[in-house]
Amino acid sequence: MRIHKFWPLVLIGHLLIPAAEAAGERPAEPPIPDRLTRKQAVDLALARNPAIHAARRQLEAARGRRLRADGFDAPTFFWELEEANSLDPAEAGTQRYGVEQNFDWIGKRQADKRVADLGVEAAEAWLQRTRLRVEARTRKAFDRVLLAEAVLALLEQVRGFTEESVAISRARFKSGTGTYTDLLRTRVARERLDNDLRTARTAALESRRGLSVLLAGGLAHTALAGKLEAPSLRPDRERWLAELKAGSPTFALIDRRFRQAEQRYQSVRQQRFPELTVGLARQRGYDGISAEYSWAGLLNLTLPLPGTDRQNGLEAEARAESWALRDRGRRLRLQAGARLDQRYDEARSLAGQLRNFEQAILPDVEDQRRAAQQEYRVRRIDALNLLDVYNTYLDTRRDYLETVTRYRAALADLDALGEDLWEIEL
Repeated sequence: MRIHKFWPLVLIGHLLIPAAEAAGERPAEPPIPDRLTRKQAVDLALARNPAIHAARRQLEAARGRRLRADGFDAPTFFWELEEANSLDPAEAGTQRYGVEQNFDWIGKRQADKRVADLGVEAAEAWLQRTRLRVEARTRKAFDRVLLAEAVLALLEQVRGFTEESVAISRARFKSGTGTYTDLLRTRVARERLDNDLRTARTAALESRRGLSVLLAGGLAHTALAGKLEAPSLRPDRERWLAELKAGSPTFALIDRRFRQAEQRYQSVRQQRFPELTVGLARQRGYDGISAEYSWAGLLNLTLPLPGTDRQNGLEAEARAESWALRDRGRRLRLQAGARLDQRYDEARSLAGQLRNFEQAILPDVEDQRRAAQQEYRVRRIDALNLLDVYNTYLDTRRDYLETVTRYRAALADLDALGEDLWEIEL
């Protein structure tokens, strides 16, 4: 029995063997507790958010491309025969069967490996950027929920104040010591507050849905724990901004993408050099009477023509794309640096506003509200003046809450290295 009879079966068996690949299952997502803090929300978002899972898959794909760059093209198995006058391969005429393998030029192979290495590093930077963006967005979304609930509580408080004024105005009107105008003014103010409460409840539901999206669902009946407090801002601006820019995944991603484009250009340049094909074959010569067997080697060189339009075009395209990426990266660096500086300035301005609120405005507004309530009870002011004080109190407290939220959002962006302040097109 000759082995060459089984070459077709060996080849078919090789093609039909399935690749054994372990199906990596994602770990079970942690549940959302009944009472959620801001830190817990960030941890849950990092564990559950689909954008982070997608970025991890992109990193796995980049590592797969790096592994593929280490390999070679699949070998080619061949079987040639001539003068076949029978279905039995042993009865065939001249036969030749063997295997051949293609090899890229070593410079191109090294450049392709470097492209894959930089692709892995870029994917790691993208994953880190995605994590920071999700972290910043979760903190801001959590604070928006706290803001919506605080505004809702504030409106309910002012609505209670207004309800008291309505009762006083009605009692005075019925006793003949008050005017109908005061009663109408307080009633209209109460109804307008009822409408504001409806709007605030809808806004609170919307903010909770936004946070739930970041946590990949499951926030329907969860209470949030925490207050809108204003932490201090680091005073060493230049050092802090320098640290932020040095550790920014965006800057790392820009560098990796540009170097990757440079290596692609080098890979294209290496296509000027030949490709090598090496093979080994077993030959059988048959003249109808006797058969002779021998071994044969195969060596092919694919020599590209120097200076062809195709090669020159490929190099020009790769070089232009490399420089275009450099220009886009430079623009993004300038944009990112300016946006970080701006965000710090915004945080510093908001910190000053909060000091002004806490030291002067809020105490005065609170005293004014209490005094106006007491003066209306003893009929020293009318309903118009009272409602003006209530509107001032409501607007000032709401402005303070919104300022705290904006300040905390600015700090969240700075803590996340500004990654949620810009988009990347690289």
